[in-house]
Amino acid sequence: MSRPFFHKLMFILLAASLVLTSEGCKSKKKLAEQQRIEAQRAAEAAKQAKINQVKAELEALMATPCKDLAEVEARERKLAGYRDLNVDDAGVLTLIKKVDYFLQQERERLEKEAKAAQQAQTPAPDPAANLKFEPDRYFNEIAGTSNVSAANSRIEQALRLFASPDAAVLIVISQSGAAKDYDRPTTIRNYLNYLKDQQKNLNRVQNVTLDAAGKIREIELVRK
Repeated sequence: MSRPFFHKLMFILLAASLVLTSEGCKSKKKLAEQQRIEAQRAAEAAKQAKINQVKAELEALMATPCKDLAEVEARERKLAGYRDLNVDDAGVLTLIKKVDYFLQQERERLEKEAKAAQQAQTPAPDPAANLKFEPDRYFNEIAGTSNVSAANSRIEQALRLFASPDAAVLIVISQSGAAKDYDRPTTIRNYLNYLKDQQKNLNRVQNVTLDAAGKIREIELVRK
């Protein structure tokens, strides 16, 4: 083989090798780029799947009313967990606000229901029961002072508790079960003046009957 031919052959082989090497590098780069794109797509698909899952779970948090405050608190803890994920998605952020508002409304509703139930179980205060103590206080003060002017002042103050100065005063002298015997009826003004004159109070209030305005129209006394 002549030297010029050999050199030409080597040049051809070297050129072919370079072409093959170049093509191989291009193929590897293309494969790497394709793999990168596929990995990116897979990551984006996984991210979207996670976003869709979070959205579904957030929707579930406000799908049904809460049974009690304990359930509200449990859902609030779940909501805090989703908020801590810091998902950068407008739909998720909007749902978090909606769930937060929903749970606030549920808490207010259940607290009102609990308060109403408690109030229903608590008997309403009896205004007549509260008024039993006021007449007793005035009776003791009127009977306990020897100052006529002070006694008269207390009498006028006591009369404000009653529907009129002629409100009935019933004094129980004996009682057997529900049956009661009364002394001769009198009026509240007469009874208050009696206390002023006698300067001693032997009776206490057992019961009062009020009119529509909340004033005493009848008072029942019993021996202390």
